[in-house]
Amino acid sequence: MNFKISIFLMTLSFFVSAQESTIVAVGDPTPDQTQVGIKTFSSKKIPVKLYKLLDSVKKTLIRDFSFYRKNFQLVDLTRVKGEAPALDYLLELTLLDLGPKKSVTSTYLQLNLKKGVERKVVWSDKVNYFNPRDRQSLHRISDKLYRFFTGSPSVFLSQIVFVSDRPSTRRKKIKELYMMDFDGKNLRRLTRHRAMIIGPAISPDKSKIVYTLIKNRGRIKRNELRLYDVRTRRDRLILGRKGINSGAVFTHDGTGLYLSLSFQGNTEIYNYDLKTRRTRRITKHFAVDVDPSINNREDQMAFLSSRSGSAMIYTLDPRSTEKDVKRISFVGKFNATPRFSPDGKEMIFSSWSENNVFDLYRINSNGTNLVRLTRSFGSNESPSYAPDGQLVVFSSQRVLSSRKAVQNLYVMDRDDEILGPILENFGNCISPRWSK
Repeated sequence: MNFKISIFLMTLSFFVSAQESTIVAVGDPTPDQTQVGIKTFSSKKIPVKLYKLLDSVKKTLIRDFSFYRKNFQLVDLTRVKGEAPALDYLLELTLLDLGPKKSVTSTYLQLNLKKGVERKVVWSDKVNYFNPRDRQSLHRISDKLYRFFTGSPSVFLSQIVFVSDRPSTRRKKIKELYMMDFDGKNLRRLTRHRAMIIGPAISPDKSKIVYTLIKNRGRIKRNELRLYDVRTRRDRLILGRKGINSGAVFTHDGTGLYLSLSFQGNTEIYNYDLKTRRTRRITKHFAVDVDPSINNREDQMAFLSSRSGSAMIYTLDPRSTEKDVKRISFVGKFNATPRFSPDGKEMIFSSWSENNVFDLYRINSNGTNLVRLTRSFGSNESPSYAPDGQLVVFSSQRVLSSRKAVQNLYVMDRDDEILGPILENFGNCISPRWSK
């Protein structure tokens, strides 16, 4: 039993382990990029103080699309000196006045996208009054434009949940739960337990977050599975059974969880119904099984198991116990945090490499086509796909000296290009999870 617990604690550490973002600067165009120039106009009746509306929209558009830098480049033409660059499109933002009040509430924004040399309008939109500090309204404009270009939704309206030790003191180590927009803005602290939080996961509708709270009672560590309601800001206990209650992820309809429990002795993976509170056992093996991830059809689960002697990735059909179990990872000394892509065709995970750090890998869900994504970029853990599958957020630890290291959140595209950090100077940040 001690051997099993020691293996579990090792695997548990895998997923245990300001606000200005520096994602990407506008640079030279590439052949695959769609080039879009932005010009701003306003009615003569618009007071100067309302120009911030135009400026907010312009900056947000440029910043949002920088996350898709391989495909798009938005250029602020007011900052271009000399001859304007060759452009595929011209986006005109015009602020107009609706009435005699000459206030923010009487304005609206007209967007016209013109294509090619002939400057034919191919897309337009009108946005009535909005608060320039309402970032969701700004991101909706970006999302509409992105949908025109691609026919698919963007990540601009998504959120990221993560854990930070920012509230810690010299005497007490604390890790609390936080939530932010996809670009690191609108950051807010969700919990105030003054304890240790690990393993957060967000529900498909972004209304609830499940996580494990670790409490120290003398020499005994107790962990509880808790649920945070984003809308009501209320937090409640779900499971506090003896042993392990951790590593939970939501079912796709949000009514249940897949998680690791040890109340029957060995650490196994179960399905838990949030309404009936019934559990259904999915794994049944003498090894330790933790950290489940479910595919889009919910007919395949990836998880970590010590069945081979060290933590490696296995898959099974979660609709019954121990059905179609298959080992799919054979890289590194041990693996951690497997996470399916939104389409379920592949997964990303971290592996302890020959340099004694974690690196990120991508692999098909059937175990083929292994691709290494990071190398010589610190120790990289806890990857999570964006809802469109084009981007990945992860935690990376950079060693600054023999006594100091910092762990921050970064974004990369699905191929391996690291776009940059989301947060800066916000403590050690771990376990990011991207919303649907």
